[in-house]
Amino acid sequence: MTSRCAADLRAASAPSAGVHSARAGWAGGHSAGAQSADAHGGGPHASEPQAVGATVVFLTTSYPRDAGDPGGHFVATEARALALRGVRVHVLAPGLPSHREERDGITIHWLGAERLFGWPGFAARLRQAPWRALELGATAWQLTRALAAAGPANAVVAHWLVPCAYPLAWLVDAPLDAVAHGADVRLLRALPAPLRHLIVRAILQRATSLRFAAASLRDELAASLAPSLAARLIERSTVAPPPLGLDEQAARTASEQARTRAKLGGDDARPLVVVVGRLVADKRIELALRAAALVSAHAPHANALGSAHAPHANALGSAHAPHANALGSAPAVRVIVVGDGPERAPLELLATELELDCVFRGLVPRQDALTIIAAASVLVHPSACEGAPTVVREARALGVEVVTCGAGDVGRWAESDPGIRVVLAEATAIAAAVAGVLTLP
Repeated sequence: MTSRCAADLRAASAPSAGVHSARAGWAGGHSAGAQSADAHGGGPHASEPQAVGATVVFLTTSYPRDAGDPGGHFVATEARALALRGVRVHVLAPGLPSHREERDGITIHWLGAERLFGWPGFAARLRQAPWRALELGATAWQLTRALAAAGPANAVVAHWLVPCAYPLAWLVDAPLDAVAHGADVRLLRALPAPLRHLIVRAILQRATSLRFAAASLRDELAASLAPSLAARLIERSTVAPPPLGLDEQAARTASEQARTRAKLGGDDARPLVVVVGRLVADKRIELALRAAALVSAHAPHANALGSAHAPHANALGSAHAPHANALGSAPAVRVIVVGDGPERAPLELLATELELDCVFRGLVPRQDALTIIAAASVLVHPSACEGAPTVVREARALGVEVVTCGAGDVGRWAESDPGIRVVLAEATAIAAAVAGVLTLP
C-alpha cells in the first residue's frame, strides 16, 4: 500500500491530463508550454491505482484558516485531491488555537502559535515581536499529540523543507514526500555551510521524493552545496509548481470579467492595474505604484492637468525617450493593491504623494482576490525574490497579461508564454510594458 500511496501523492501534485490551451494549462497547476518536470514543473505522473483507505499526514507551516484564507491554499488543494480519492488525510499545521477540525473530508489538527504563523509570514511576524518564538514549545507538544491521534501513516507530505521535512518528519515512521517552496530554501542558504549540508544530506537520505516549486529554487540551493551533494540533489529531485485548483475560476466568461472591471474601475471605467502580494520590502510594490503614476501622467489627457503633474511627466527624461513614446497613447489607470503587511502605510503615503488613483483593498478572501485578478487589465508583479509565484500563474490561468521583473522561474515561463512580459526592475520599464499591454489592439 505504501508505494501505491506515494504514487497517488505524486498524482495529486501533477497537472490534469489532456489540457492543451495555455489558459487551461496554467489553471491545471503547471506552466503553459512545459516540456518536462525540469522545464516548468508538473512532476512525475502516477499510473498506479490510488491507495483507497491509506492514511497520509501533511506537515505544513501554512494552511488556510478558513475557506477564504489564501495562506497555504496550494497545500489544501493537494490534500483535497487525495481526500477525494478515498485517502484519509490528516493536516498538522500551526496558525489557530489547538483543536481538531473536519473540513472537505480532511482532519485538520491545529497546533496553536496563532500569533507566530499567518499573514504576512513567519519571518515578518517574528521580526515584529520576537517574543512570539516562545509559542514554539507548546506547538511542539501539540504536534506530538496530533501525530498520536492521527495514528500510523502510510506516507507523510512535508511542505517546506525546514522545519517540516527536517526535523519534524522524523517523528513519522512513513515514506516522506518533501516539498520546497522558497522561504525554506532561503533559510537553508543562510545557514552555516556545515549545518546546511547536514540538513540537505538528511533530507535526501530520508525522503522518498523531493519536489521543488521552482527550478530556480533548486538551482539556488544546489549552488550553495558541495559539487557532489549538489549533483545528488538535482538527480533525486523534481520541479513541480504547486496545484492552483482554478479550473472553475478560469472558466469565467469575458462578459463577467468586463462587468467586474467596470465596477472596480470607477465612474470613468479606467483600466485596472492590479498588484497582489504581501506588502513587504522585497515585493517592491513601490515600483508598481511609480510605474502606474507614469502611465497616468503620460496619458493623452495629462497635458490638461497642468504643472502639478510635471514631475511625473518629466520623470523619464531624454534617456528614456523610447519609454516616453510608448506611454503617450496609454490611458490613465486605476491601481488596486490586494494584500497587507508592514509596508502598507508607507505605500499608501507614496500613492498619495504620486496623486495616484489607487485603492488598497487589504487582505481579502482568496475568491475575492481571484475575482479582482480576473478583472485586471494587467497584473504587475515586480517582486525581487520568488520561486514559482502563485499570483502570476493565477493571472495567466485567468487570461490576464502580466508585467514582471522575472524573479524565480518567471523568466523561464515567459519563454513559452507571450502573455508574460519580463522587464528591468525600473519604474520606467514597467510603465512602458504596462502601456504596451493597455494599447494592444
